[in-house]
Amino acid sequence: MNETKVQLPPADRLKFRAPMSRERFTPLAAEIYALKKQLNAVILAHNYQVAEIQDVADYVGDSLGLAQQAEKTSADVIVFCGVHFMAETAKILNPGKIVVLPDANAAARWKKVVRRKNSKRCRKPIQTFGPSPTSIAVRR
Repeated sequence: MNETKVQLPPADRLKFRAPMSRERFTPLAAEIYALKKQLNAVILAHNYQVAEIQDVADYVGDSLGLAQQAEKTSADVIVFCGVHFMAETAKILNPGKIVVLPDANAAARWKKVVRRKNSKRCRKPIQTFGPSPTSIAVRR
């Protein structure tokens, strides 16, 4: 049996974010709660979000769970703390509602990996699943 060894970067090279102090978080959270009530908003947060965002969210979960919650909500405004495709899914499921993505630079990690130069290499395995695969591309 071959055993692959994974070498992690030294601990001093890993970037960790210090949690926000309670003194700073409490007034911000109070303002967020007031705005949620005023705008009839719901906050949906992906489970990889930092603790402070999860603390003010109405629902924390994975992509599927967030889409399901977006579809069920009676809120007029959906604040989506996740990535573009998740917010886009919420908007498709709720065309009459306002969907807000607070971080305009939010992108899934896999998006950085798959670039145009890799697309031909990625297409080959997809074609093995059938004679004419269907692709949907969203260009910004």
